[in-house]
This record gives sequence, structure tokens and C-alpha cells, in this order.
Amino acid sequence: MDTTWTSVPVARIEDLRDAVYGAGLEATQMSKTSLSGNLTFARCDDVLYCSGLINGQVALRGPLSSDLVTVGVGLRMGSGTRHWLEETTSGAVGVFQGGDEHDAFYTPGSLYATATLSL
Repeated sequence: MDTTWTSVPVARIEDLRDAVYGAGLEATQMSKTSLSGNLTFARCDDVLYCSGLINGQVALRGPLSSDLVTVGVGLRMGSGTRHWLEETTSGAVGVFQGGDEHDAFYTPGSLYATATLSL
């Protein structure tokens, strides 16, 4: 079982469309300050693993997958990070069914991990 991790630097807002690989999220930069971060992906035994560090104020919206389940955990959430307008703190876990809408606002220093898999 050879799992190769791919890491991609976040240099522009369009890079965050794949904050969960393949999701095609609507990404909006919410401040004029520069955006940075890193996205990391791997696939192992039909499970897609993603992790991201977001250094900027960013809104992400849309389904994480059209037909798979995504489990996500906020490893370190920047102060003021919100999911569905509710403040989200480090350690929060979310479960998204295929087609479920993700609606979030991330602040600098937000670090998350996800696993996307079939039921």
C-alpha cells in the first residue's frame, strides 16, 4: 500500500476551489491582505485524504462531494472561523453526505483534515 502525498501551495484564491480535492468549491477572498497556505492530498484504498492550512480570510461554499461522504475535523481553527454562521472551534467535527452544502468562513491560521469515502 504505497500512498503518495501531494502538496500544493495556496498562492491565489482559485487554489482553494480544491480545498477538498475535486470539490470545485466557490472560493471568495474576504480581505485585501495576501493569501497563502498549503493543500495536501492522498488517496489510499478508495479514501481521499485532504488537509489544508489557510492563511487569509476566505469564504468557501458548495458540496464537498456529489455522492460520497466527507468527514472533516478542524485541527486548529482561527478565531472567528464560522460554519453556517456559527463560530467553529478547534476539534470540531463535521460529517457531510454527498451533495450537502458546505458554507464556511475561514480566518488566518485555520488548519483542517478531511477523509472522503463511499458509504
